[in-house]
Amino acid sequence: MCIAALLCVGAGLVAAHGTGTDAVRLAGIFGDHMVLQRDQPVRVWGFAPAGAAVRVGFRGASRLALADAAGRWRVDLPPGPAGGPHELTLQGQVALRDVLLGDVWLCTGQSNMEWTLGQSDGAVEAVAAADLPLIRPSRSPAAPRWRRRTTCPSCAGR
Repeated sequence: MCIAALLCVGAGLVAAHGTGTDAVRLAGIFGDHMVLQRDQPVRVWGFAPAGAAVRVGFRGASRLALADAAGRWRVDLPPGPAGGPHELTLQGQVALRDVLLGDVWLCTGQSNMEWTLGQSDGAVEAVAAADLPLIRPSRSPAAPRWRRRTTCPSCAGR
């Protein structure tokens, strides 16, 4: 059933600490309530002033990165089994809450991929019978292939 495929990518919220453009922040794809792939290294990246030290913590592990000349940084945290909820810290402060490790499904395709359960026959019964509290559906804005994104414009300000 397509409901399982809706686990998808976590919501893209920008987690910033401090103010102004010199803040250490996560890339826009990271956000509260997201699901990260279980049993795989957890790659986290973002932006900071060039040369800044950035510390990221998750599930008792902590890694340090230095921002490159363009202000980009990345850490790889250890893999973990399915579970949660967890918190992700940035510079020692809680940046993201209610993060799960589980199976992540990316669904792509034609316009019919936007068809929701609520628009389907039997939706009322299917929703009433569902007991899937850990599914975290998320939608990303459509963007031309040639356009590289480092933030999630539809999530700005949330």
